[in-house]
Amino acid sequence: KDEWGHGYMVAGNAVYKIAHLPYVPLDLELDLSVADLFGRGNVGEIGAIPEFRWKWFPWNNWIYTNVRLGPLGASYTTGLSVEEASDTIGNHTSRFLNLDVFEWTFAPSDRSNWEVFIRNQHRSGIFGRINGVNGGSNYVNLGLRVHF
Repeated sequence: KDEWGHGYMVAGNAVYKIAHLPYVPLDLELDLSVADLFGRGNVGEIGAIPEFRWKWFPWNNWIYTNVRLGPLGASYTTGLSVEEASDTIGNHTSRFLNLDVFEWTFAPSDRSNWEVFIRNQHRSGIFGRINGVNGGSNYVNLGLRVHF
């Protein structure tokens, strides 16, 4: 435990803005993802998670910065990940687990169609509440996002 494993992720996301809260720089979004998790095994993952996007920081005139947080979502894998099991108590994992996401995004301005991001994508059983899984996996992602 407490080691960096050698698991990797290649993913694609579609993000839909559900609502913008008036008078507050906060959006509610739905993030749908498809990923390939590989390293000591190879499984596919699909996920869906509602997320909050905080859009105001004092330096946004220089580099437009957002934070996205989604603590409760759904993740399903096509198989059991050996990498993920090694980060759980008793090497027990499940195809269906909670998905939680924390992400920083950076863009030249609030009107830019491009942003770069650093994201932590975490799958877990929420302390044994889902299928008895204690522990989970973290994938730190770096990426480029295009807004359509």
